[in-house]
Amino acid sequence: MVHQYQENGYEQRSGLVLQLLRVGPHWVGLRHSPSLGLSLSLSLGQSLSPSATEAADAQAEAYDMRSLLLAPLIGAALGWSPTAPPRLSSRKAPPLHASTFGSTEEATENSSSVGGAITGMKWMPSVEPDDAVVDALMNICNVRRVDAFELLDTRWNGNEALLYETDAGEFFVKANRGEHPSVFMSEAVSLSAIAKTQTVRVPMPLHVGVLPRFGEFGPGSFMILEYLPFLPFGAMRRKTQALLGEQIAAMHQSRAHDELHLGRFGFPISNFLSLTPLNNTWTPAGMDAHDAWNLFFGRRLRDQANALVQDKTYGLKVVESANDPVYRAIMKVHDNLEYILEDAELDVSLLHGDLSITNIGAIKNRKPKTGIERPPATTPVVFDPASFFGHSEFELSTMRIFGGIEAPFWEAYFGNIPKRKGFERRIKAYELFHYANQLNLFGDPAVKDTIIAVANELMPTQRSRQRWV
Repeated sequence: MVHQYQENGYEQRSGLVLQLLRVGPHWVGLRHSPSLGLSLSLSLGQSLSPSATEAADAQAEAYDMRSLLLAPLIGAALGWSPTAPPRLSSRKAPPLHASTFGSTEEATENSSSVGGAITGMKWMPSVEPDDAVVDALMNICNVRRVDAFELLDTRWNGNEALLYETDAGEFFVKANRGEHPSVFMSEAVSLSAIAKTQTVRVPMPLHVGVLPRFGEFGPGSFMILEYLPFLPFGAMRRKTQALLGEQIAAMHQSRAHDELHLGRFGFPISNFLSLTPLNNTWTPAGMDAHDAWNLFFGRRLRDQANALVQDKTYGLKVVESANDPVYRAIMKVHDNLEYILEDAELDVSLLHGDLSITNIGAIKNRKPKTGIERPPATTPVVFDPASFFGHSEFELSTMRIFGGIEAPFWEAYFGNIPKRKGFERRIKAYELFHYANQLNLFGDPAVKDTIIAVANELMPTQRSRQRWV
């Protein structure tokens, strides 16, 4: 599915990801099929003109967006490169590999997509050289032969996780048969931004490509990343969580992006929390930190409230009008954020944006040679981010809601960034945002009750009621 923008200026074109990593006069090409006569070259930090934006969309439609060339973008910014420079193929779009569920007539007639699940005729992966993913592995990642692939996981939003075995090693691929490539591009930028802090391990993105349209579905997209062999239950180990607590605190305190955010809240691109589009427009330069954060988080909260009464492609219309108690509860909190967040100590921090136990893994460290200090047995890895520059406490709200994060993490984190006055009040407001997002996505009536209960907890005492709207 292609998400609609929530408001004017909500920039989510794939080319706009190039604004993030400003590292000097490095250039990245969005190269097109010669038959279409388009060749875009964008400097890092440069915005796309409307005509260039349209051209980037045309690339997605035509499939032969053979190289969004994440590898040189990330390599220039982070000082690393894949095994060889990317090579562009001048061949036309590869043929389709597809699987039909039922007869062709039945698939065509009954094809549908609900909540990311696709039924009917659809593209299926292959190890043939003309397959879209294989073609990218060979032309971008210096692979000469793809031996096999394995489906590792399928998610409710239509994402599939695959492992590809090649002569150059193993690669991890995320694919979605009906998603716009800008979604994976925004994720790749978030991963790159986290990696640049050199605090916590992430899988490095190598390429974003387009899956061909087949029948009623597509074009879809895929992302190739380095493969990291996660340990079973590795994220649950006490020492792993303690190390993760130190690393997340270090990421929140990192100064690696100071020249990018310039003290503002937001992000150079908008992105997605699961399927929910997020508006990451920068707060105005020079604005008081409290006013700026109230503006940014207030917009996030208001967008969730407004989405409850809207028909939308990524979730459910939950309530019929703004008179519904759950809508009014969220907006009551929104209208009083100045007081709910008043004690916050606001430093601009890079956030993962969707950090919970489901987006944390761990890999085994190799044993060092004799005489070298022994490293921890495991290294934490975080993935599936929706990054932005915000208040560090916001990061902790998903970790509390979804569980699985134990005392070693919290002790390590708060040992580096102590709890501030009013923490419990603010964290409930941040949790309210995530409950609202869950309600928009799934429509669970029990979440309505939770939202109203949390909002009531945030309401003022009689003594301070005169300060509230």
